Amino acid sequence: MLDKWFKEDINELFKKSNKVVLVDLDKNYDFLVDTLKDEPDIIVFKVDDFLSDLEVKYKTEKEYSDSKVLIHTYLKTDDKNKQYMIQEYVTTGSVFNRPLNRYINEKSSLKDSEVNLSKEELILAGQMSLRMENNDQEFWDNIKINGKEAVLGKFEIITLEFLAKPEDYINTLPQNGRKHLYNLIGEYLDFIPEVDTDPNVVADDFAQQIFLNTIKGSNETSKIYKNWLDSHKHRDKLKKYLSEFEVPKGIDFWKVNPDHPFSAIDELWLEEISDLVLENKEIPNYITKAIRDRKNKIEGMVITESYYWRPIYNLISFKAKKPHLVEDLNEYVEFYKKTLYKLDQSFRHINQYLLDKEKPKKAFSALYKEKMKPYLDRWFELFGNYRENQSDYLYREIFSKDEKKAVIIGDAISYEVSQEILRKLENDDKIDNTTKIVNGNHPTTTVNNMSSLFGSPYYNTRNKRESYLNEKLENDLQVFILDNVSIDSIDSSQPAIIYGQDIDALSEKGHQSALKYYNTFIETVVRKIKELLEAGYVEVHLVTDHGFVCNFDIDEADKYSPPVTDGEIRDRYVLSNQKQDDNESFKVMEMKNGEYDYIYYPKGIDPIKSKQQYGFAHGGITPQEILLPHLIFKKESSSQLNIRIENKEQLKNIGSQSFAIKLKAEAGTDLFKQPRDIIVKILDGEKTAFSQELTIGSSEKQKIELQLDLNRYSILIQDALSKEIIDSVKGKKENLRSGLDDFDIN
Repeated sequence: MLDKWFKEDINELFKKSNKVVLVDLDKNYDFLVDTLKDEPDIIVFKVDDFLSDLEVKYKTEKEYSDSKVLIHTYLKTDDKNKQYMIQEYVTTGSVFNRPLNRYINEKSSLKDSEVNLSKEELILAGQMSLRMENNDQEFWDNIKINGKEAVLGKFEIITLEFLAKPEDYINTLPQNGRKHLYNLIGEYLDFIPEVDTDPNVVADDFAQQIFLNTIKGSNETSKIYKNWLDSHKHRDKLKKYLSEFEVPKGIDFWKVNPDHPFSAIDELWLEEISDLVLENKEIPNYITKAIRDRKNKIEGMVITESYYWRPIYNLISFKAKKPHLVEDLNEYVEFYKKTLYKLDQSFRHINQYLLDKEKPKKAFSALYKEKMKPYLDRWFELFGNYRENQSDYLYREIFSKDEKKAVIIGDAISYEVSQEILRKLENDDKIDNTTKIVNGNHPTTTVNNMSSLFGSPYYNTRNKRESYLNEKLENDLQVFILDNVSIDSIDSSQPAIIYGQDIDALSEKGHQSALKYYNTFIETVVRKIKELLEAGYVEVHLVTDHGFVCNFDIDEADKYSPPVTDGEIRDRYVLSNQKQDDNESFKVMEMKNGEYDYIYYPKGIDPIKSKQQYGFAHGGITPQEILLPHLIFKKESSSQLNIRIENKEQLKNIGSQSFAIKLKAEAGTDLFKQPRDIIVKILDGEKTAFSQELTIGSSEKQKIELQLDLNRYSILIQDALSKEIIDSVKGKKENLRSGLDDFDIN
C-alpha cells in the first residue's frame, strides 16, 4: 500500500510540473524511489553531490526536457551558502519534502491511532510493507491493533519463519530489522539478546521458552505455539526443537496445555491412570476432563502420535443402561448394535496403539473387562433364546431376489469394525446405507461360519463352498480377493464375492500387523464400495464369517481352566463327551453331530488354557464373536424410470443371427416422468459386440433389431450416466437352435 500511496502523491505533483524534486536529507526514501524505476513514463535521477547535480541538470535539459523527471536528492536545496543547479527545479517545479517517518505515519493513519511507533520503527514498517505478504491495508490495521509487535508482519507467523531458518530469515530483514526482532523476542525471555548474538542461539532460547509456557499453561506464547502446531510446513523443525527439550521435574502435568507436544507428558499421564486402575481406585474428574480435552486436540496428538487418548476417554467415560434393564435377547441385540459395541471399538484401538506398553495395556484391559462383565453376564442369562440365522445367508438374504450384487466377505470383521466403515460412508449423500445384525452360527470358526454363510455342508475349502452357492444362481459367481481386485475385471451384471485377508493368518505373524490391517481393510473397503457402485452394481454388501475378542498377551491367571478332563481344547471352546451342568464360567450345549456330544463356551472374553495362538480369538458365543454385521450400500434413490427387457426368455436362446431386443419403460408417476438415457450393450465373452445409447420415456416401448453372430453373451441395459445395470440377460451357445424357430422378432 505504501508504494501505491507514494506513486499517487508523486503523480499528483507531476500534474503541476514535469520536474519533481524529492528532498531526502535523512537518506530514507531509496526503497520507495526504487518502486518508481519500473514506471515507463518517469525518469528517476539521484543527486548527492556537485558532480551529480551538474550531470542531472544537463541530462534533464538536453534529453528529458519534455519528460516526467523525479530528482531524488540528499542535498539541502535551501542552503544559501551552496548553490546547486537543481535549485531551479525547486523554484519552478514541484517539491516533495516530508520526512519518511512522518509521511508513513500520516498515509497509514497510524497518527490517528493509539499506537506510538518510533522513527526507526515507522521506517522499518514501511520497508516491510513492500513485501508481497504485507502489501495491503491489513498489514497497517494489524499494527494499529498490535503495535510494534506487528512491524515485521504478523508476529505469530514471522516467528515461525525465524525459528525454521534463523540465519536465512535474519538476512532477509532490512536495517534495524534484526534489532527489532530480538527486542520483541526478548520480551518473552528474561533478557534482550545483543544484536550480534547468533540467530540460532536466539531461536533455541525462544523455542525453549515457548515449550515452558506450554507446560505451565501460560498464554504468553500460546498464539505462536498454536500456529506452529497447525503448520505442516514447520512441523519437522518443531520436532527438532522438541528433541532438545527436557520436561522439567516437579510440574503439575495435569495442568499442561491439552494440545501439548510432549511425549513425556503423555507417558506420565498413562502411568498415573494405569496405577489408579490397577489399584482399583476411582479416576478423578480432573483427570477425565484432561483426557477429554486432550483427545479433542488433534495436532498435539499427531506430534506425539498419542492417538490412544480418544479410545481411552471413550472407555473411561462409557455409560449405558443397566444390564438388568435389558429385558430380552432382541432388546440386547439392539442395545449392542447402538451402544455396547463402542466399548469393543475403544478396546481394539487401545490395543492397537498401546501394544508395546505393558502396564497401560494391562490396566485398560482390566478396565474394559470390568465394564463389559455385567453385560456379558446378562447376555448369557438370555442366551437360551438365541437362534442363528446365518445359514444360507448369502443366497437367502442377498442373491435370491437379485443377483446383480457384489458381496465383500471379511474375515473376523466384528460389528464394531463395520461401524468404522459405515462412518466413512454415511455422510456421502450419493450412497444410501442399511445396517443389519446377523446371528452367527457357532462355534464361531472360519470353516463352520463360512459354510453357514454359503449354505453349504461343512466344507474346509473355499472353492467347494463357492460351487455349492453357484449351483443356486442363474448367473456365474465371480470370485475375487479384495487387496488385488481390479474393478475393470468385474462384470457388474453378474454376482460377485470379494474376500478380505485371513485375519487369523495375519495374527499368527504378529498382533501389530493384524491390528494395523483393520485400518487398511477399512480404507480399502470404503474405496471398493464406491468403485463397485460406480461400476454399475445395484447393491454392495459387507458380511463376515465371525467376529472376535481381543486376547493379547493374557496373564496365565486370567485364562479359563478347561471344564473337563477329556476332549479337544481350543482357545474359545472345548469339545468333549463329558457332561457337566452350566456354571459361572462355562455355558454347556449339546452337539447335534460330530464325534463329541458337548461343547463348552467360556462366559467371558478370556481364552481357555490351551496350546493355541492367542490374539484375535474367536470360536465362542460372546456378542463380539457371534453378532455379525451386514452392511448394505446402494446408490441414492433417484427419480429414474425403471426399464426392463421384455423378451428375456427368447434372448436366452437366440436361434439365428437375426434377433431383436425389446425394451419397455414403466409408467411413470408425476415424479418419474423424465426420459432416461440408457446404454444397450452386448458382451460376447469379454468382448463388446454391440453398444448403443438411446433415450426412452415413460410407458414407452423400443425395439432394437440386430444381426450378430454370438457365442457366450450377456445383454446389459445400463444407465448412461451412473453405469448402473438396470436389467440384463445371458445366453450360451450350447442353447442355440438352428434357424429362427419360434423367435418373435416383431
